[in-house]
Amino acid sequence: MPLTPVDDAENNSEENENRAELWILPYLEDSSLWPVLIVVMAALAAFLTPILLYAVYHLNVQAMLAALLVLWLTAKAIRWEWRLKGRPGGLAFVLALVWSAASFTVIYGLRQGWL
Repeated sequence: MPLTPVDDAENNSEENENRAELWILPYLEDSSLWPVLIVVMAALAAFLTPILLYAVYHLNVQAMLAALLVLWLTAKAIRWEWRLKGRPGGLAFVLALVWSAASFTVIYGLRQGWL
């Protein structure tokens, strides 16, 4: 029996979830990979900091759209983890830390006059 587009979409979403489990969750569960996770978190915070700076302080429309896109991707990742585990877990914590670090950097930089 040939696959319908609906069946094919369901198979694709299951494949994407399996891929995400293989590529994302080991970094949260295996403590030997935590240094890599910390570097990735720092890189994400460094990527997010100028977006937030231009969106909030300079009121740049493109930066606002980029911040909304990153926020949407963050919400999508947390929703995926919630569906997988039934609760927010390590991924939600990591993403919250990244957003907090970027926000703190913008606030601190503006108060010190660096940005």
